[in-house]
Amino acid sequence: MKPSSKKLKVVKIVGDEIVFNNGKIYEPIPNFYDLRNFKLTKKEFVVCYRTQLLLASINKNRNYFKKYEMHQFEAAKHLSAMLQMFLMERGEI
Repeated sequence: MKPSSKKLKVVKIVGDEIVFNNGKIYEPIPNFYDLRNFKLTKKEFVVCYRTQLLLASINKNRNYFKKYEMHQFEAAKHLSAMLQMFLMERGEI
Protein backbone atom coordinates (compact mmCIF):
# COMPACT_ATOMS: atom_id res chain seq x y z
CA MET A 1 0.00 0.00 0.00
CA LYS A 2 1.36 3.38 -1.01
CA PRO A 3 1.37 5.86 1.88
CA SER A 4 -0.90 8.81 1.34
CA SER A 5 0.46 12.33 1.64
CA LYS A 6 -2.96 13.35 2.96
CA LYS A 7 -3.97 12.43 6.51
CA LEU A 8 -6.67 9.80 6.66
CA LYS A 9 -9.82 11.05 8.39
CA VAL A 10 -13.33 9.78 8.95
CA VAL A 11 -15.64 12.26 7.23
CA LYS A 12 -19.01 10.57 7.47
CA ILE A 13 -20.72 7.89 9.52
CA VAL A 14 -24.09 6.68 8.29
CA GLY A 15 -25.37 3.66 10.18
CA ASP A 16 -22.63 1.02 9.88
CA GLU A 17 -20.99 2.75 6.89
CA ILE A 18 -17.86 4.75 7.65
CA VAL A 19 -16.43 6.91 4.87
CA PHE A 20 -12.87 8.24 4.85
CA ASN A 21 -11.72 11.52 3.29
CA ASN A 22 -10.16 9.55 0.41
CA GLY A 23 -13.66 8.34 -0.53
CA LYS A 24 -13.10 4.76 0.57
CA ILE A 25 -15.63 2.98 2.75
CA TYR A 26 -14.35 1.11 5.81
CA GLU A 27 -14.22 -2.65 5.46
CA PRO A 28 -13.01 -4.75 8.40
CA ILE A 29 -9.64 -6.41 7.82
CA PRO A 30 -9.94 -10.22 7.82
CA ASN A 31 -8.82 -11.80 11.13
CA PHE A 32 -8.91 -8.43 12.93
CA TYR A 33 -11.56 -6.83 15.11
CA ASP A 34 -14.34 -4.95 13.35
CA LEU A 35 -13.69 -1.47 14.70
CA ARG A 36 -17.33 -0.47 14.26
CA ASN A 37 -18.08 -2.63 17.31
CA PHE A 38 -16.13 -0.39 19.69
CA LYS A 39 -16.85 2.99 21.26
CA LEU A 40 -14.19 5.02 19.43
CA THR A 41 -13.89 8.67 18.49
CA LYS A 42 -13.26 9.38 14.82
CA LYS A 43 -9.57 10.00 15.54
CA GLU A 44 -9.23 6.79 17.59
CA PHE A 45 -10.97 4.87 14.81
CA VAL A 46 -8.46 6.08 12.21
CA VAL A 47 -5.46 5.35 14.46
CA CYS A 48 -6.74 1.83 15.19
CA TYR A 49 -7.50 1.21 11.51
CA ARG A 50 -4.05 2.34 10.38
CA THR A 51 -2.48 0.19 13.10
CA GLN A 52 -4.48 -2.80 11.87
CA LEU A 53 -3.30 -2.12 8.30
CA LEU A 54 0.32 -2.09 9.49
CA LEU A 55 -0.12 -5.30 11.49
CA ALA A 56 -1.87 -7.00 8.56
CA SER A 57 1.04 -6.08 6.29
CA ILE A 58 3.58 -7.46 8.76
CA ASN A 59 1.49 -10.60 9.24
CA LYS A 60 1.35 -11.13 5.48
CA ASN A 61 5.16 -11.02 5.39
CA ARG A 62 5.72 -12.69 8.78
CA ASN A 63 8.19 -15.28 7.46
CA TYR A 64 10.46 -12.51 6.20
CA PHE A 65 10.16 -10.58 9.45
CA LYS A 66 10.81 -13.67 11.57
CA LYS A 67 13.94 -14.46 9.57
CA TYR A 68 15.43 -11.03 8.86
CA GLU A 69 13.69 -8.49 11.09
CA MET A 70 12.98 -10.33 14.34
CA HIS A 71 13.21 -7.13 16.39
CA GLN A 72 10.51 -5.50 14.23
CA PHE A 73 8.40 -8.65 14.41
CA GLU A 74 8.58 -8.60 18.22
CA ALA A 75 7.70 -4.90 18.21
CA ALA A 76 4.66 -5.68 16.02
CA LYS A 77 3.52 -8.35 18.49
CA HIS A 78 3.81 -5.79 21.29
CA LEU A 79 1.88 -3.23 19.21
CA SER A 80 -0.83 -5.81 18.55
CA ALA A 81 -1.19 -6.49 22.27
CA MET A 82 -1.38 -2.76 23.00
CA LEU A 83 -4.09 -2.32 20.36
CA GLN A 84 -6.13 -5.17 21.82
CA MET A 85 -5.86 -3.71 25.33
CA PHE A 86 -6.90 -0.30 24.03
CA LEU A 87 -9.94 -1.75 22.26
CA MET A 88 -10.97 -3.79 25.29
CA GLU A 89 -10.83 -0.64 27.43
CA ARG A 90 -13.20 1.04 24.96
CA GLY A 91 -15.68 -1.81 25.25
CA GLU A 92 -17.77 -3.35 22.55
CA ILE A 93 -21.00 -1.67 21.55
